[in-house]
Amino acid sequence: MMMDVYEHEALRYSIDNLLMLKIFHDKGVNVQSFPDPRVSSHEENDAGIEILTKGLTQLFSYFSFDTEDLKSEIGENYEDIVSGDGPFILIKDKELETLLKGPLGAEFVGKFLGKDSKLMDFTEIFPDFDVLPEQTGVVISLNWAFVYSEILEALLILLEEIKKYTKRGEDERNGITDYNHRQSA
Repeated sequence: MMMDVYEHEALRYSIDNLLMLKIFHDKGVNVQSFPDPRVSSHEENDAGIEILTKGLTQLFSYFSFDTEDLKSEIGENYEDIVSGDGPFILIKDKELETLLKGPLGAEFVGKFLGKDSKLMDFTEIFPDFDVLPEQTGVVISLNWAFVYSEILEALLILLEEIKKYTKRGEDERNGITDYNHRQSA
């Protein structure tokens, strides 16, 4: 049986959408109200962005995935951050904000959001991460975004690291000085 390139791509996007639904379900997100993951080569019905956005808005305090709307949403103050063709992701989260403004913020940014970040090395997306000037969130500029499950996996890694660093900051404030061995001061 032969499959043309359009049917092949529709199948690939459908599988990627199913993978995102599985990942969200495994994270405890109720996916029953999510759109149909199937993509047809004869219709424009790829629900990938909607699945990604619907799921991540349940995991982060604020999540936006767009191009032009996001540029106007975060304002003219950030034109240097959202310059380019996008697409862009804006994440704002109270835990992330607390982390960015806290004593572990610089370490976290250097390791996960800096230019040398290895967070998305497993993808072909090669994003740029920019912390908003008032340290209330992060803008992620993508140069290519068609395999949304890869973006999702990287953002879930980021979410887990935010939680780890937040816990570490709390432990250090409570007198646990050697985080690796959990020793108290």
